[in-house]
Amino acid sequence: MPLSCAHRIAGGLASLTLLAVGVWPAGAEPTQRPLTAPPEITELSQWGLRIGETARLVIRGQHLGDRPRIAIPGLSLRQTVQNGSTPAELIVELSVAENTIPGIYPLRVQTEHGVSAALPLSCDSLPQRPASATSPASPAELPAAFSGVVTGSQRPRVYFRGLAGQRIVADVECRRLAASIDPVLEFCDARGVPLRIASGRVYLGGDPRVELRLPEDGLYFVTLHDLRYRAQGVNPFRIKLGDLSLFDAVFPPVLGIDGTDRLEPIGSGLQAGQTLPVGAVASTDRFEIPVPIPAGTAVAGPAPMVRSSRGAELVEPLAGDPGQAPVVSLPDPPWLVINGRLEQPRERDEYVFQAATRQKLRITVEAHAFDSPLDAQLQVLREDTGKLLTANDDQPGTPDPQLDVELPEGVEKIRVRVRDLTGRGGPRFSYRLCIAPAEAPGFKLDLLTRRVNLPRGGRAVIELRVNRSGYRCPIKLAVTGDDHVSICSQQVDGDQRVLVAMSHDGAAPPDALQYLRVVGLSTNVTPALHRVALLRRGAEGALAGHRDVLPVAVTPAIDGEIELDGEPTPLLKGIEGQLGLHIKRGQMLAGKTIKLSLMTTERARPVNPRNPKLGDKPLIVAVQDQPAPTESGPLVLKLVSPTDVAEEEILAVVRADIITDPDHSELLQSLFSPVFSLQVRPAVKVELTPDPLELVSETKTVFRGVVERLHGFSGPLQIGLNPLPAVYRSKKVDLTADQDEFALEIEPSAFNEEINLPLSRLIVTVPETNAKLIDRQLKIKLLPKPTQ
Repeated sequence: MPLSCAHRIAGGLASLTLLAVGVWPAGAEPTQRPLTAPPEITELSQWGLRIGETARLVIRGQHLGDRPRIAIPGLSLRQTVQNGSTPAELIVELSVAENTIPGIYPLRVQTEHGVSAALPLSCDSLPQRPASATSPASPAELPAAFSGVVTGSQRPRVYFRGLAGQRIVADVECRRLAASIDPVLEFCDARGVPLRIASGRVYLGGDPRVELRLPEDGLYFVTLHDLRYRAQGVNPFRIKLGDLSLFDAVFPPVLGIDGTDRLEPIGSGLQAGQTLPVGAVASTDRFEIPVPIPAGTAVAGPAPMVRSSRGAELVEPLAGDPGQAPVVSLPDPPWLVINGRLEQPRERDEYVFQAATRQKLRITVEAHAFDSPLDAQLQVLREDTGKLLTANDDQPGTPDPQLDVELPEGVEKIRVRVRDLTGRGGPRFSYRLCIAPAEAPGFKLDLLTRRVNLPRGGRAVIELRVNRSGYRCPIKLAVTGDDHVSICSQQVDGDQRVLVAMSHDGAAPPDALQYLRVVGLSTNVTPALHRVALLRRGAEGALAGHRDVLPVAVTPAIDGEIELDGEPTPLLKGIEGQLGLHIKRGQMLAGKTIKLSLMTTERARPVNPRNPKLGDKPLIVAVQDQPAPTESGPLVLKLVSPTDVAEEEILAVVRADIITDPDHSELLQSLFSPVFSLQVRPAVKVELTPDPLELVSETKTVFRGVVERLHGFSGPLQIGLNPLPAVYRSKKVDLTADQDEFALEIEPSAFNEEINLPLSRLIVTVPETNAKLIDRQLKIKLLPKPTQ
């Protein structure tokens, strides 16, 4: 059966990470294999490997049989599965190549049935030890890296001996290993007296670091804990200890098509004046690129990352008179980027830009985006008078500032000033000053799907979020990295979350895991916009250098399908709807239980936007526990639509979860219908006369109204107000199916002043089912009795 794809995309799933359905490849029927769940991994025996050595790694999880293999992007590995491995515990001997770039890598397990989620694994030059192996009687030898996990109120310790004056660095990898705690590191002497206490630092991704010289010979220890001593779940960590040199970042942080030819490393224990050649960076096509560390450089920990740009990137200092702000003439159109930094406390950088009078510019400072500790304040002043035109120190969702500026009449020069809000500075305080036309079109793509198990010859649906800024034209999508994988729906018209259908052509799948990239291209814009979909920071697998790739495992085809039975009829708000489907069961699905559910693009609507703790309002869903037929054939899926659905059209997918039996909670695989459009319409419309309503104290009043039944609804109705006994009394009105006019009688209580009543609501229901069709606020004015 051919693949079915949505031709145009208007929205995206509200809560779906991956949709997949398998069909047989053209020309041949695949070998039947029993359905088995893809692998899942939960914990590693250690969270680091030493480059150039062989180590034994134990991986715990589920479904780790069926030819398991370790998949780590960008890492050359020799691996051997050891005897004693089970589906719940995989034991592997791993050898990391000598030329490996130090870093934190996403480790996954791939089997015949798919690929697991990722766990982080560090690779560097340090010996790797378990943190639990040290004690006062058996202190560690340094340098080394010590790994473990933190949960609850645990405070793991690492003991070591040192000499007076000895330099020791204690560097923690915890948040950088995707842990969810707020890590605190304490560096203590043998008596337990803290010499230093450190919390997370922005430039270390939220991790702490301590650097000091020991005050005396003797025993010391470091201990790690959660700030509140309430660590949830399993939180991996590594503590690197010794007289360490560490690369944390480089300057400039972004490389363009021209600009600097050297990179300056920033970190701890580095040689003054040390630089790295730009030519060492392997590619400029990736979002983030690890900078190779020259051979013979004694550096522990991950290599620094540099980002790539398709435009020009200037680097300070710019040409100009010493001690004076450089004067830069903006090109036409005014696109310009300058990489700078505040190297000293209370330093401020200033630039004078020459532009056309009345020109509208958008000026942005990026710092937090690449873990700079700079809390930037951006100021724009007239160059001729020094008058401040505007200033900003943050924008929604980020502490990085942005300003839209229109040059005043007769003004052709402006002075742009960048400073730290609290006057800090140093080598790490880098920034990127970006100038663009104020109405320049732009968009970004967030990759919400973290892995894809794509059936051979089948399809999958990945989820993206589109963030537009001034760009409203269609976005063309493509996937790169595997010629046998393509995107069916190649055009995105909407914003927010979107669904993207991906298909496999049925060719023999490769053994290795594929790392693909989803790319968006603008239309009708010059210069063209090119954006790579990125995993959100903090998401599973979203480690530095790996946010722009999507792991895809080609799995055996599934001989089952779920399809729509014709065009879906519109859903009526508040009324149970029905969706016609047809399910196909092959031999692989014989005897399997299938549970159905509905996934939609409907956006979450908070009960109270000012109080997130109240949660969200109900969404459109399928009625729970609807059984699928045991044989191939048609079925009807019942849907529940809330009264206050805000969107008139959403995209939806029916999900069929395949489990072994009704009482077994283990999910084997899932089938999904094609993406389809679901129309949402009101069942009735009510008009009241007058509007707003006016009530006089203790005076019975009758208001009249008309009901219009819409979109095929023709049933009886009940109309009334929500009960407010302290304010008024009102009886509900019943209308038969052929009645459309009504009279609503309201008798208010006594009151002595004019009041606008905010709590009254008009409620329309279906008497038989009590389904609520309308629940809307009414404007009611309460008036006191006129004086005689």
